[in-house]
Amino acid sequence: MIKKLNRIVGKRLNKKEFDLECYGCFSKIYDPINGRGIQFLDYLMSGLAVFSLKYPSLLELTQ
Repeated sequence: MIKKLNRIVGKRLNKKEFDLECYGCFSKIYDPINGRGIQFLDYLMSGLAVFSLKYPSLLELTQ
C-alpha cells in the first residue's frame, strides 16, 4: 500500500482524486471488527481528513 501511495503522491492529483485513490487503498485493508459499529475504513478516512486540515499540501511534509 505504501508503494501505491508513493506513486499517487508523485502524480499531480487534485483533492478529490487523491481522496478517491486513498479510499481505494484503505478499502483493501482488513477490518478486524467488521460488522460492529464504525468501520475501520471510516476511521482511516477521518484520520486523512484531519491530516489534510493540518497539512493542506503534502509537500509541506518534506520541509
